[in-house]
Amino acid sequence: MTGHVTPGGLHVEVSGGPVVSRGLAVVSLRLRVGDMEGAIAPWGLVLSVVIAALLTITGWLGGELSYRHLVGVNPKRTTRSDVRHE
Repeated sequence: MTGHVTPGGLHVEVSGGPVVSRGLAVVSLRLRVGDMEGAIAPWGLVLSVVIAALLTITGWLGGELSYRHLVGVNPKRTTRSDVRHE
């Protein structure tokens, strides 16, 4: 492994984050139903932090796909001078 991230590999990482986040949000909601105050600490808070971290990371990686790897971008219409046209 060279440490080089391919756009395809990055896409797989990005696509899983929102799905996992939704699942964790459902778990968090189910924990809170019935005992709103008791379920918030500690597991509700932990799940909320994990969800926020996952969405932040996948948002960052999605930006990498668009701006660095030009996935979903028409390279003929971009104004960046350092874009490689492959």
